[in-house]
Amino acid sequence: MRSNRATFEHESRKLLGSPGFSLSKPDCQARYLELQDKIANLDQMILRAEESERRWDPKFVGDSLAGPVPESRTVRPVDDPEYRQNFLTYLRTGIRTGLSERRDVSPGMAVGSPTASIPTSVLVPQGFVYDIEVALKYYGPMLAVSKILNTDTGQPLPYPTVNDVTVEAELVGEGAETIQADVTPSNIIFGAWKLSTKIVKVSLELLQDSAFDLESFLKEQFAIRLGRKLNTLFTTGDGEEKPTGFLTAATASDQTVTGDDNSESPDPTTEIGYLDLVGLEHSVDRVYRKGAIYQAHDSTVKFLQQLKDKYGRPLFTQPNQGEPLVVNGYPLLANNDMDTLANSPATERKTLAFGNFEKYLIRRVKELTVLRLSERYAEYGQVGFIGFARYDGNLLDAGTHPIKYLVSPAS
Repeated sequence: MRSNRATFEHESRKLLGSPGFSLSKPDCQARYLELQDKIANLDQMILRAEESERRWDPKFVGDSLAGPVPESRTVRPVDDPEYRQNFLTYLRTGIRTGLSERRDVSPGMAVGSPTASIPTSVLVPQGFVYDIEVALKYYGPMLAVSKILNTDTGQPLPYPTVNDVTVEAELVGEGAETIQADVTPSNIIFGAWKLSTKIVKVSLELLQDSAFDLESFLKEQFAIRLGRKLNTLFTTGDGEEKPTGFLTAATASDQTVTGDDNSESPDPTTEIGYLDLVGLEHSVDRVYRKGAIYQAHDSTVKFLQQLKDKYGRPLFTQPNQGEPLVVNGYPLLANNDMDTLANSPATERKTLAFGNFEKYLIRRVKELTVLRLSERYAEYGQVGFIGFARYDGNLLDAGTHPIKYLVSPAS
Protein backbone atom coordinates (compact mmCIF):
# COMPACT_ATOMS: atom_id res chain seq x y z
CA MET A 1 0.00 0.00 0.00
CA ARG A 2 2.86 2.38 0.75
CA SER A 3 4.42 1.53 -2.62
CA ASN A 4 1.15 2.29 -4.43
CA ARG A 5 0.80 5.54 -2.51
CA ALA A 6 4.32 6.60 -3.54
CA THR A 7 3.47 5.84 -7.18
CA PHE A 8 0.33 7.99 -7.08
CA GLU A 9 2.18 10.78 -5.26
CA HIS A 10 4.91 10.75 -7.90
CA GLU A 11 2.35 10.79 -10.70
CA SER A 12 0.50 13.68 -9.03
CA ARG A 13 3.66 15.79 -8.77
CA LYS A 14 4.63 14.93 -12.34
CA LEU A 15 1.18 16.01 -13.50
CA LEU A 16 1.46 19.37 -11.70
CA GLY A 17 4.79 20.06 -13.40
CA SER A 18 3.80 18.99 -16.87
CA PRO A 19 3.53 21.64 -19.66
CA GLY A 20 0.03 22.82 -20.32
CA PHE A 21 -1.36 21.55 -17.03
CA SER A 22 -3.93 23.78 -15.35
CA LEU A 23 -6.47 23.09 -12.64
CA SER A 24 -8.87 25.34 -14.53
CA LYS A 25 -9.08 22.71 -17.26
CA PRO A 26 -11.82 20.15 -16.46
CA ASP A 27 -9.82 17.12 -17.67
CA CYS A 28 -6.65 18.15 -15.79
CA GLN A 29 -8.63 18.91 -12.65
CA ALA A 30 -10.47 15.54 -12.82
CA ARG A 31 -7.22 13.56 -13.15
CA TYR A 32 -5.53 15.49 -10.32
CA LEU A 33 -8.51 15.00 -7.95
CA GLU A 34 -8.66 11.31 -8.87
CA LEU A 35 -5.02 10.86 -7.81
CA GLN A 36 -5.59 12.79 -4.58
CA ASP A 37 -8.59 10.57 -3.74
CA LYS A 38 -6.48 7.44 -4.28
CA ILE A 39 -3.75 8.83 -2.02
CA ALA A 40 -6.26 9.70 0.71
CA ASN A 41 -7.88 6.24 0.52
CA LEU A 42 -4.49 4.55 0.80
CA ASP A 43 -3.61 6.73 3.81
CA GLN A 44 -6.72 5.42 5.56
CA MET A 45 -5.97 1.79 4.61
CA ILE A 46 -2.37 2.07 5.85
CA LEU A 47 -3.57 3.57 9.14
CA ARG A 48 -6.05 0.73 9.66
CA ALA A 49 -3.43 -1.91 8.79
CA GLU A 50 -0.94 -0.42 11.26
CA GLU A 51 -3.59 -0.33 13.98
CA SER A 52 -4.48 -3.97 13.27
CA GLU A 53 -0.81 -5.02 13.56
CA ARG A 54 -0.41 -3.15 16.82
CA ARG A 55 -3.35 -5.02 18.34
CA TRP A 56 -1.66 -8.37 17.84
CA ASP A 57 1.96 -7.29 18.38
CA PRO A 58 3.31 -8.36 21.82
CA LYS A 59 5.12 -5.02 22.14
CA PHE A 60 1.77 -3.25 22.42
CA VAL A 61 -0.25 -5.66 24.57
CA GLY A 62 1.93 -5.63 27.66
CA ASP A 63 3.73 -8.91 26.94
CA SER A 64 5.96 -9.85 29.88
CA LEU A 65 8.99 -10.29 27.61
CA ALA A 66 8.40 -7.09 25.65
CA GLY A 67 7.98 -4.67 28.56
CA PRO A 68 5.13 -2.30 29.41
CA VAL A 69 2.86 -0.68 26.87
CA PRO A 70 4.21 2.70 25.72
CA GLU A 71 2.07 5.57 26.97
CA SER A 72 1.92 7.01 23.46
CA ARG A 73 -0.03 3.96 22.25
CA THR A 74 -3.74 3.44 22.75
CA VAL A 75 -4.45 -0.28 23.06
CA ARG A 76 -7.81 -1.97 23.00
CA PRO A 77 -7.89 -5.05 25.24
CA VAL A 78 -9.05 -8.28 23.62
CA ASP A 79 -12.06 -8.42 25.94
CA ASP A 80 -13.28 -4.96 24.84
CA PRO A 81 -16.89 -5.53 23.62
CA GLU A 82 -16.45 -3.14 20.68
CA TYR A 83 -13.21 -4.85 19.66
CA ARG A 84 -14.82 -8.31 19.87
CA GLN A 85 -17.78 -7.13 17.79
CA ASN A 86 -15.44 -5.66 15.16
CA PHE A 87 -13.46 -8.91 15.00
CA LEU A 88 -16.66 -10.94 14.63
CA THR A 89 -17.75 -8.57 11.86
CA TYR A 90 -14.43 -9.23 10.11
CA LEU A 91 -15.00 -12.99 10.33
CA ARG A 92 -18.48 -12.65 8.86
CA THR A 93 -17.96 -9.94 6.25
CA GLY A 94 -14.23 -9.34 5.79
CA ILE A 95 -14.64 -5.70 6.86
CA ARG A 96 -11.71 -4.96 9.19
CA THR A 97 -12.89 -1.82 10.95
CA GLY A 98 -16.21 -0.39 12.05
CA LEU A 99 -19.53 -2.13 11.90
CA SER A 100 -20.79 -0.59 8.62
CA GLU A 101 -24.26 -1.82 7.67
CA ARG A 102 -25.71 -4.80 9.51
CA ARG A 103 -28.88 -6.35 8.18
CA ASP A 104 -31.39 -8.33 10.17
CA VAL A 105 -30.63 -12.02 9.70
CA SER A 106 -33.13 -13.42 12.23
CA PRO A 107 -35.05 -16.45 10.85
CA GLY A 108 -38.39 -14.67 11.17
CA MET A 109 -41.45 -16.45 9.79
CA ALA A 110 -39.82 -17.82 6.66
CA VAL A 111 -37.29 -20.15 8.22
CA GLY A 112 -38.63 -23.08 6.18
CA SER A 113 -41.21 -25.83 6.14
CA PRO A 114 -41.29 -28.35 9.02
CA THR A 115 -39.61 -31.69 8.34
CA ALA A 116 -39.25 -34.96 10.18
CA SER A 117 -35.89 -33.87 11.57
CA ILE A 118 -37.21 -30.39 12.48
CA PRO A 119 -40.83 -30.93 13.55
CA THR A 120 -41.73 -27.31 14.16
CA SER A 121 -44.14 -24.88 12.66
CA VAL A 122 -42.88 -22.15 10.34
CA LEU A 123 -44.50 -19.73 12.76
CA VAL A 124 -42.42 -20.95 15.72
CA PRO A 125 -38.71 -20.01 15.73
CA GLN A 126 -36.33 -22.89 16.28
CA GLY A 127 -34.24 -23.10 19.42
CA PHE A 128 -30.47 -22.76 19.44
CA VAL A 129 -27.73 -23.88 21.79
CA TYR A 130 -25.31 -21.01 22.35
CA ASP A 131 -22.25 -23.19 22.67
CA ILE A 132 -20.43 -26.08 21.01
CA GLU A 133 -19.17 -29.24 22.71
CA VAL A 134 -15.61 -29.86 21.50
CA ALA A 135 -13.83 -33.20 21.90
CA LEU A 136 -10.69 -32.84 24.01
CA LYS A 137 -7.45 -34.82 24.06
CA TYR A 138 -4.32 -34.08 26.06
CA TYR A 139 -1.02 -33.79 24.19
CA GLY A 140 1.77 -32.33 26.35
CA PRO A 141 3.26 -29.48 28.41
CA MET A 142 6.15 -28.15 26.30
CA LEU A 143 4.70 -24.67 25.73
CA ALA A 144 4.14 -24.33 29.48
CA VAL A 145 7.51 -25.53 30.83
CA SER A 146 9.90 -24.11 28.22
CA LYS A 147 11.36 -20.62 27.92
CA ILE A 148 9.78 -18.58 25.10
CA LEU A 149 11.69 -15.89 23.22
CA ASN A 150 9.53 -13.48 21.19
CA THR A 151 11.08 -11.81 18.15
CA ASP A 152 9.69 -9.30 15.65
CA THR A 153 11.36 -10.89 12.63
CA GLY A 154 12.30 -14.39 11.56
CA GLN A 155 15.86 -14.11 10.30
CA PRO A 156 18.38 -16.71 11.61
CA LEU A 157 19.08 -15.99 15.27
CA PRO A 158 22.42 -17.16 16.77
CA TYR A 159 22.16 -17.89 20.49
CA PRO A 160 25.68 -17.78 22.04
CA THR A 161 26.93 -20.56 24.30
CA VAL A 162 30.14 -21.10 26.27
CA ASN A 163 31.51 -24.28 27.84
CA ASP A 164 34.29 -23.37 30.28
CA VAL A 165 33.59 -26.01 32.96
CA THR A 166 36.94 -27.78 32.55
CA VAL A 167 38.99 -24.64 33.25
CA GLU A 168 39.72 -23.50 36.78
CA ALA A 169 41.85 -20.82 38.37
CA GLU A 170 45.50 -21.41 39.30
CA LEU A 171 47.83 -20.55 42.11
CA VAL A 172 50.56 -18.17 40.97
CA GLY A 173 53.79 -17.39 42.76
CA GLU A 174 55.16 -13.88 43.07
CA GLY A 175 56.56 -12.74 39.74
CA ALA A 176 55.57 -16.03 38.06
CA GLU A 177 54.01 -16.20 34.62
CA THR A 178 50.34 -17.21 34.34
CA ILE A 179 48.89 -19.70 31.88
CA GLN A 180 46.64 -18.48 29.07
CA ALA A 181 43.20 -20.14 28.86
CA ASP A 182 40.80 -18.40 26.48
CA VAL A 183 37.03 -18.72 26.69
CA THR A 184 35.79 -20.32 23.47
CA PRO A 185 32.24 -19.27 22.51
CA SER A 186 29.89 -21.18 20.25
CA ASN A 187 26.26 -20.70 19.23
CA ILE A 188 22.99 -22.43 18.44
CA ILE A 189 21.14 -21.12 15.38
CA PHE A 190 17.38 -20.60 15.69
CA GLY A 191 15.26 -20.33 12.55
CA ALA A 192 11.55 -19.63 12.10
CA TRP A 193 9.63 -22.55 10.63
CA LYS A 194 6.13 -21.73 9.41
CA LEU A 195 3.16 -23.77 10.62
CA SER A 196 -0.38 -23.78 9.30
CA THR A 197 -3.52 -24.54 11.28
CA LYS A 198 -5.10 -25.92 8.06
CA ILE A 199 -8.14 -24.36 6.44
CA VAL A 200 -11.54 -24.21 8.11
CA LYS A 201 -14.40 -23.63 5.64
CA VAL A 202 -17.52 -21.95 6.98
CA SER A 203 -20.72 -21.52 5.00
CA LEU A 204 -22.13 -18.06 4.44
CA GLU A 205 -25.35 -19.22 6.07
CA LEU A 206 -23.54 -20.12 9.28
CA LEU A 207 -21.58 -16.86 9.27
CA GLN A 208 -24.80 -14.89 8.90
CA ASP A 209 -27.05 -16.90 11.22
CA SER A 210 -24.75 -18.27 13.93
CA ALA A 211 -25.70 -17.42 17.49
CA PHE A 212 -22.73 -18.99 19.25
CA ASP A 213 -19.38 -17.27 19.83
CA LEU A 214 -17.75 -17.90 16.44
CA GLU A 215 -14.73 -15.75 17.30
CA SER A 216 -13.81 -17.74 20.41
CA PHE A 217 -14.50 -21.05 18.68
CA LEU A 218 -12.14 -20.41 15.76
CA LYS A 219 -9.40 -18.94 17.94
CA GLU A 220 -9.58 -21.88 20.34
CA GLN A 221 -9.53 -24.50 17.59
CA PHE A 222 -6.59 -22.85 15.82
CA ALA A 223 -4.68 -22.57 19.11
CA ILE A 224 -5.30 -26.25 19.94
CA ARG A 225 -4.21 -27.39 16.48
CA LEU A 226 -1.07 -25.29 16.73
CA GLY A 227 -0.28 -26.41 20.27
CA ARG A 228 -0.72 -30.09 19.41
CA LYS A 229 1.77 -29.91 16.54
CA LEU A 230 4.23 -27.73 18.43
CA ASN A 231 4.36 -30.15 21.36
CA THR A 232 5.30 -32.96 18.97
CA LEU A 233 7.98 -30.88 17.27
CA PHE A 234 9.45 -29.62 20.55
CA THR A 235 9.56 -33.19 21.88
CA THR A 236 10.70 -35.36 18.96
CA GLY A 237 11.55 -32.96 16.07
CA ASP A 238 14.74 -34.02 14.29
CA GLY A 239 15.85 -30.50 13.30
CA GLU A 240 15.60 -31.23 9.56
CA GLU A 241 13.46 -28.39 8.19
CA LYS A 242 11.73 -28.32 11.57
CA PRO A 243 12.50 -27.51 15.24
CA THR A 244 14.85 -29.76 17.22
CA GLY A 245 12.96 -31.59 19.97
CA PHE A 246 14.43 -31.96 23.43
CA LEU A 247 14.65 -35.76 23.05
CA THR A 248 16.74 -35.26 19.91
CA ALA A 249 19.05 -32.71 21.51
CA ALA A 250 19.27 -34.29 24.98
CA THR A 251 21.74 -36.96 26.06
CA ALA A 252 21.04 -40.50 27.24
CA SER A 253 21.81 -41.09 30.90
CA ASP A 254 24.37 -43.67 31.93
CA GLN A 255 21.71 -45.40 34.04
CA THR A 256 20.96 -48.96 32.91
CA VAL A 257 17.27 -49.81 33.34
CA THR A 258 16.94 -52.62 35.88
CA GLY A 259 13.18 -52.77 36.17
CA ASP A 260 10.88 -52.88 39.20
CA ASP A 261 13.00 -53.57 42.28
CA ASN A 262 10.10 -55.27 44.06
CA SER A 263 9.61 -57.82 41.29
CA GLU A 264 11.20 -61.24 41.53
CA SER A 265 12.14 -61.13 37.85
CA PRO A 266 12.05 -57.51 36.67
CA ASP A 267 11.62 -56.85 32.95
CA PRO A 268 13.63 -53.74 31.97
CA THR A 269 11.69 -53.42 28.70
CA THR A 270 8.37 -52.83 30.46
CA GLU A 271 9.27 -51.76 34.00
CA ILE A 272 11.05 -48.85 35.66
CA GLY A 273 12.23 -49.15 39.25
CA TYR A 274 13.20 -46.79 42.04
CA LEU A 275 16.93 -47.18 41.41
CA ASP A 276 16.41 -46.27 37.76
CA LEU A 277 14.87 -42.97 38.85
CA VAL A 278 17.66 -42.18 41.30
CA GLY A 279 20.29 -42.99 38.67
CA LEU A 280 18.58 -40.77 36.08
CA GLU A 281 18.37 -37.85 38.52
CA HIS A 282 22.04 -38.04 39.44
CA SER A 283 23.13 -38.30 35.80
CA VAL A 284 22.02 -34.63 35.53
CA ASP A 285 24.40 -32.13 37.10
CA ARG A 286 23.28 -30.78 40.47
CA VAL A 287 23.07 -27.23 39.08
CA TYR A 288 20.31 -28.29 36.66
CA ARG A 289 18.41 -30.35 39.24
CA LYS A 290 17.16 -27.15 40.88
CA GLY A 291 13.75 -26.59 39.28
CA ALA A 292 13.98 -29.84 37.30
CA ILE A 293 10.96 -31.94 36.30
CA TYR A 294 10.23 -35.37 34.89
CA GLN A 295 8.37 -35.97 31.62
CA ALA A 296 6.92 -39.28 30.43
CA HIS A 297 3.99 -40.68 28.47
CA ASP A 298 0.76 -40.83 30.46
CA SER A 299 0.89 -44.65 30.47
CA THR A 300 4.37 -44.48 32.03
CA VAL A 301 3.04 -42.02 34.62
CA LYS A 302 0.35 -44.58 35.45
CA PHE A 303 2.97 -47.32 35.89
CA LEU A 304 5.06 -45.19 38.27
CA GLN A 305 1.95 -44.21 40.20
CA GLN A 306 1.29 -47.90 40.84
CA LEU A 307 4.76 -48.64 42.28
CA LYS A 308 4.60 -49.65 45.95
CA ASP A 309 7.07 -50.32 48.73
CA LYS A 310 7.31 -53.66 50.50
CA TYR A 311 4.48 -52.64 52.81
CA GLY A 312 2.11 -51.97 49.92
CA ARG A 313 2.23 -48.19 50.18
CA PRO A 314 2.60 -46.03 47.03
CA LEU A 315 6.19 -44.88 46.48
CA PHE A 316 5.13 -41.58 44.98
CA THR A 317 2.27 -39.30 45.90
CA GLN A 318 0.02 -36.75 44.26
CA PRO A 319 -0.24 -33.73 46.61
CA ASN A 320 -3.72 -32.66 45.48
CA GLN A 321 -6.19 -33.71 42.85
CA GLY A 322 -5.25 -32.19 39.49
CA GLU A 323 -1.62 -31.59 40.47
CA PRO A 324 1.21 -33.64 38.96
CA LEU A 325 2.62 -36.75 40.58
CA VAL A 326 5.72 -36.00 42.69
CA VAL A 327 8.65 -38.38 42.14
CA ASN A 328 11.49 -38.01 44.66
CA GLY A 329 10.45 -34.39 45.16
CA TYR A 330 10.26 -33.55 41.43
CA PRO A 331 7.00 -33.04 39.46
CA LEU A 332 6.22 -35.69 36.83
CA LEU A 333 4.36 -34.25 33.81
CA ALA A 334 2.64 -36.29 31.13
CA ASN A 335 3.90 -35.78 27.56
CA ASN A 336 2.11 -38.10 25.16
CA ASP A 337 4.65 -37.54 22.40
CA MET A 338 7.21 -39.60 24.34
CA ASP A 339 7.75 -43.34 23.92
CA THR A 340 5.70 -45.80 25.97
CA LEU A 341 6.60 -48.89 27.91
CA ALA A 342 5.66 -51.81 25.66
CA ASN A 343 5.78 -55.59 25.57
CA SER A 344 8.40 -57.06 23.23
CA PRO A 345 9.64 -53.73 21.79
CA ALA A 346 11.76 -54.06 18.68
CA THR A 347 13.88 -50.96 19.36
CA GLU A 348 15.14 -48.93 22.26
CA ARG A 349 12.75 -46.28 23.56
CA LYS A 350 13.20 -42.95 25.32
CA THR A 351 10.62 -43.48 28.03
CA LEU A 352 11.53 -41.00 30.77
CA ALA A 353 13.21 -37.57 30.67
CA PHE A 354 14.54 -35.50 33.55
CA GLY A 355 16.16 -32.10 33.80
CA ASN A 356 15.69 -28.35 33.68
CA PHE A 357 13.25 -27.70 30.84
CA GLU A 358 13.69 -23.95 31.10
CA LYS A 359 16.89 -24.66 29.16
CA TYR A 360 14.71 -25.59 26.18
CA LEU A 361 14.19 -22.36 24.24
CA ILE A 362 11.21 -21.75 21.97
CA ARG A 363 11.61 -18.95 19.42
CA ARG A 364 8.27 -17.36 18.41
CA VAL A 365 7.95 -14.78 15.64
CA LYS A 366 5.08 -12.43 16.48
CA GLU A 367 1.71 -14.12 17.06
CA LEU A 368 -0.71 -16.40 15.25
CA THR A 369 -1.96 -14.68 12.06
CA VAL A 370 -5.52 -15.50 10.96
CA LEU A 371 -6.46 -14.96 7.29
CA ARG A 372 -9.95 -14.78 5.79
CA LEU A 373 -10.19 -16.38 2.32
CA SER A 374 -13.24 -14.64 0.90
CA GLU A 375 -12.93 -15.56 -2.79
CA ARG A 376 -11.35 -19.03 -2.86
CA TYR A 377 -14.57 -20.93 -2.06
CA ALA A 378 -17.04 -18.32 -3.29
CA GLU A 379 -18.70 -20.68 -5.79
CA TYR A 380 -19.56 -22.99 -2.90
CA GLY A 381 -20.95 -20.19 -0.76
CA GLN A 382 -18.17 -20.68 1.78
CA VAL A 383 -15.46 -18.59 3.41
CA GLY A 384 -12.14 -20.12 4.43
CA PHE A 385 -10.16 -19.28 7.55
CA ILE A 386 -6.56 -20.30 8.15
CA GLY A 387 -3.90 -19.45 10.71
CA PHE A 388 -0.12 -19.21 10.27
CA ALA A 389 2.60 -19.04 12.91
CA ARG A 390 6.41 -19.20 12.91
CA TYR A 391 8.37 -21.10 15.56
CA ASP A 392 11.64 -22.84 16.26
CA GLY A 393 12.99 -24.65 19.28
CA ASN A 394 16.21 -26.19 20.56
CA LEU A 395 17.90 -27.22 23.78
CA LEU A 396 20.40 -24.70 25.13
CA ASP A 397 23.07 -27.30 25.81
CA ALA A 398 26.51 -25.72 26.03
CA GLY A 399 28.03 -29.12 26.79
CA THR A 400 26.90 -30.09 30.30
CA HIS A 401 23.54 -31.61 29.30
CA PRO A 402 20.70 -29.97 31.29
CA ILE A 403 18.24 -32.70 30.23
CA LYS A 404 18.82 -36.45 30.06
CA TYR A 405 16.57 -39.38 29.24
CA LEU A 406 16.25 -42.99 30.33
CA VAL A 407 16.52 -45.61 27.60
CA SER A 408 14.34 -48.72 27.85
CA PRO A 409 16.10 -51.50 25.93
CA ALA A 410 14.70 -53.57 23.09
CA SER A 411 13.54 -57.08 23.92
